[in-house]
Amino acid sequence: MSKIIQRLFSLDDLPPHQSAFLWGPRKVGKSYWIAQHLPTATILDFLRTDLFSEYASRPALLRERYQDHKGLIVLDEVQKIPAMLIVGKKEVAEGLVSVRSKKKGDLGTMPVDKFLKEMQEEISQRG
Repeated sequence: MSKIIQRLFSLDDLPPHQSAFLWGPRKVGKSYWIAQHLPTATILDFLRTDLFSEYASRPALLRERYQDHKGLIVLDEVQKIPAMLIVGKKEVAEGLVSVRSKKKGDLGTMPVDKFLKEMQEEISQRG
């Protein structure tokens, strides 16, 4: 990168204890910005094929590995992920997941078993 443009975005604008998204076109420096401004964050870069394969084959791994994590977790290059689960305290207590699909958008909240069944069906249809 030859020149970094000052952004209007401030880390103070992030909602505490909630998800936040940093959107933008490809190749504008989002990953670089994250590395520069969030040096203590745990960064999962899904362009790493080994990491992507691991989480794609077992999405619950994210929760298992980081359920007691207190710091910021960055999921970088999430466009590679076909579905994203949002699991907060409410969802955990009720055995639910909030699902965002890359193709279908917001699918709402559903039981974990239903989500797993739907994903298994989608995977088997890809054959």
